[in-house]
Amino acid sequence: MGTSNWRWGAALNVKWLNNGRLNLRNEDVNGLFVIDSTVITNIASSTVAWTEGDFLMTSTNANQPSLIDNQGTFDVQTGNDLRDDPNALSAGIVNESSGIFQKSAGTSTTIEVAFTTSGYVNLSGWSIAFQKGVTQTGGGTSLNNGTLTAPTYSLSGGTLSLGDDGQGALNVAGGLFISAGATFGGFGTVTGNVNNSGTIDFALGGPAPGVLNITGNFLQFSTGTLRMRLQAVQNQQYDQLDIVGNANLAGNLQVSALPGFTAVAGNWFYIIQVANGGKVDGDFNSPYGLPPLGAGLSWGTIYGNGGIQLTVNKP
Repeated sequence: MGTSNWRWGAALNVKWLNNGRLNLRNEDVNGLFVIDSTVITNIASSTVAWTEGDFLMTSTNANQPSLIDNQGTFDVQTGNDLRDDPNALSAGIVNESSGIFQKSAGTSTTIEVAFTTSGYVNLSGWSIAFQKGVTQTGGGTSLNNGTLTAPTYSLSGGTLSLGDDGQGALNVAGGLFISAGATFGGFGTVTGNVNNSGTIDFALGGPAPGVLNITGNFLQFSTGTLRMRLQAVQNQQYDQLDIVGNANLAGNLQVSALPGFTAVAGNWFYIIQVANGGKVDGDFNSPYGLPPLGAGLSWGTIYGNGGIQLTVNKP
């Protein structure tokens, strides 16, 4: 236990077990923290605080790639970058199930090595670019209204939330892939195709309804579920999925009523909108999962290339 300080650019080529606090602050503007052919293990209840300076992960030993194994808290407090040596063995960061990987200060940070997480990730409104993509197998990731950029995001377990104020941004040129058993949600914008075999749940954005924007195509497969909520037609107080691209639908649509839900004949809820000439193919399983209405009222559906509207009808 105790505190260790790494304050000057230098090479670490022996295994490091952090049992306490490790402060990374490179005060040599011309130097790099170099992790060479070794493993840094940050054990549970310990903290690595990266406050200044760039990293380089490399491997001069052809049999030992460099790895950061985070079981505790890894706190990025800087706008510096973690670089990869393209001529060395593949390096990476593994955020274990007990691990917390967070960004709490600084400008945008770029992580050039592979990133895998089964623990917890929190951007706290900041920005990180993962140049080799993100693989999440469990735990929870919250952009907390920040920005995450990656070529692809593979969500095979746990939850991924954009945040609650509509500012969260997930930029995935190669797509977001949600597997069965995993859940994505929150309010904000995904730039890239969204492929849903799991669950998209708007409730991850908080108790009030909101909007999820997809600039790209939305594909929901037979195992997928889309969960949305209604409160009132006034001021569009209901969850909305807005797509600038095409929608290919299958699986389940589950719509629930929030406290105070009211509806009268003639109301309509434009829950899915497809803009800019996008097309809608397929459909959700029938019947849709919809909340009960008052006596003498029934649900109707208007389905077309503009999206899906739920209407409240009176025979």
